[in-house]
Amino acid sequence: IKYFHNEESEEYELKRDGVTYSLIFNQKNDTRYEFNSTLEIIQSDDSLYTDKNKEPSRWMNIKYLSNKIKNPLNPTGGHYLSFISTLYGTILGGERHFVKFESEYRRYLRIGDESILAMRVALGYINNLDTETDLPQAYKFQLGGQTSLRGWASADKFENSSGASISDLINIEYRFPIKNNIGGEIFIDAGRLYETFDAFTNTNLSWDYGAGVIYQTALGPIRLDIGFPYGDFTNSQFHASLLYMF
Repeated sequence: IKYFHNEESEEYELKRDGVTYSLIFNQKNDTRYEFNSTLEIIQSDDSLYTDKNKEPSRWMNIKYLSNKIKNPLNPTGGHYLSFISTLYGTILGGERHFVKFESEYRRYLRIGDESILAMRVALGYINNLDTETDLPQAYKFQLGGQTSLRGWASADKFENSSGASISDLINIEYRFPIKNNIGGEIFIDAGRLYETFDAFTNTNLSWDYGAGVIYQTALGPIRLDIGFPYGDFTNSQFHASLLYMF
């Protein structure tokens, strides 16, 4: 059982407080199943919220995780695969009723003696069971910022800042040593947000590219990245964070 509190977003207020009860089943050292049941209170000034900008949200999900990454803090090989299926509302009660599916795959390939080619693909889909009511932004998939598309400062600054029901994301990084504990990386990110499968073929990818400096510490790598939206070198975005993005 764990309690959580999160605050997000620059353009609108968003706070989440809740409690999660988890059951974890380890099939092998690198594979497990999880069942999670959560009650959270979401506060936001999003106009789609009710009850004075505060509403309870009840959801439960099932996760499958296969983590075969070699040296997780500083990956040198292997792969990672996850599937998550989450049910909101319906028999659980609450204001929102939908099913959310998420999957992620990561692969790490050694190039030469010390360089690594890292790749990630993340997909998401939401099936809104209440077709008469749109979902607030807090429930939708979002892109932009240091965890997805680094050519944008945050999800609020992305081209589609209101989020969407379908998301696909690709990240590719080439990581290489420079000297002692200092390394570098070159990256390309690409992703899309759209509402229906019919839009799959006519929704353009949003691209960015950039480079970063990495300093290895006992707690993991410290990263300083600079990203540029495709074709716009005048709009650079800086990101600083601990650990790799994936």
